[in-house]
Amino acid sequence: MRLENCDLSVDRVVASPPIRRIPDKDWRKSFEANRLPKAVFRFYCSADYFSLDRVPRFFQPENGKLFFYLASLLRGIREAFDESYELIDQIKEHCENAYSPIKRLTGEEYDERAAIMEGRCFKYLLVNLASSLDQLSEVVALFLPDEIPDLIVGRASFTKLVNWLRKPIVQTERESFLPTHIIVRNFIQFCLTKLRAMVLSKIG
Repeated sequence: MRLENCDLSVDRVVASPPIRRIPDKDWRKSFEANRLPKAVFRFYCSADYFSLDRVPRFFQPENGKLFFYLASLLRGIREAFDESYELIDQIKEHCENAYSPIKRLTGEEYDERAAIMEGRCFKYLLVNLASSLDQLSEVVALFLPDEIPDLIVGRASFTKLVNWLRKPIVQTERESFLPTHIIVRNFIQFCLTKLRAMVLSKIG
């Protein structure tokens, strides 16, 4: 949309405060509902809630925008977790309402579309989980620029990160790459364990 096609007669604009001293209500709600891993919430708090006046020195001045890109990535990960929990609840609900031969024999009511909706929710769940992992890869790319081949900020993906972890380290690169390799591998294993525990706890 071009600027000349926009309605510029605005009397009032409502936005989140750029200066924060406490967690945003959406972050608190997600954390208190146990939908968010503690490590993600601690990271958000350690970043001073991504307040405008708390941009770290290594993001200033030319990389200041990356700080807010990092904030949007963390927000995206939080939203993916929130939506995933909601989708898992919907999957369970549709599964209970779906058709079964026993329900037909006993005359119990069922929803003919429940099985379709269950599959649709499961598809969206996979999309959300993949989205959270890709955004996690962007976070890794931000903090480890030029450390991981093909992991470029703005184009990072979890597949590229996993492929790098699977490759054997060349002896000449072992000294420089091994610490990064270990840190990233342990971090990814931690995140995957959390995701797996989240899904199994809800479905089980």
